[in-house]
Amino acid sequence: MVKFTDLVSVDDFRAGAMENWGMMTFDESSLLYAKGVITDEEKEGVAMTICHEVAHQWFGNLVTMDWWDDLWLNEGFAKYMEFRCIDDLYPDWNIMTQFYTKSVVRSHAEDGQPNPRPVSSHSLDIRSLFDVMSYQKGSAIIRMIESLMGEQEFVRSLIEYLNKYAYANTKGSQLWDIVEKVEKT
Repeated sequence: MVKFTDLVSVDDFRAGAMENWGMMTFDESSLLYAKGVITDEEKEGVAMTICHEVAHQWFGNLVTMDWWDDLWLNEGFAKYMEFRCIDDLYPDWNIMTQFYTKSVVRSHAEDGQPNPRPVSSHSLDIRSLFDVMSYQKGSAIIRMIESLMGEQEFVRSLIEYLNKYAYANTKGSQLWDIVEKVEKT
């Protein structure tokens, strides 16, 4: 991990935000908050974006998916951790109550469409993988794992996963192997 990270506001940054090690970049509307100028909902969006990009320091930078077909590992973890981060920082926001509608219901709606793509799938159009299935369904899967395992075992799994694959690439199957191993102990 890097010892120091800057959060930089970039005017009209079309990507919205980017989780580079050492310097995370954000569109100014995704980073800057001025009390009385933006709404509480916009403030929540700023906080969520920052937490999402910080989560990528572990899920995406420290441990990176092996290939784009497992993009859900990066984006699903980052999406789920943004909710967990906000819940820890601002418990009075009750953000986890929104997780169900923003991730689970949204991914179920996508799954209900004709021919939905699997959460892990190959595509020649990599940009098309940055969708509801990678972010919302991926985060719903992560939440499901935590619910089934319990928080302590889930955290143990994440620690083992991050330690074992630090500075390396991983596949979804390797995450499942660790989850199963921790669950058996």
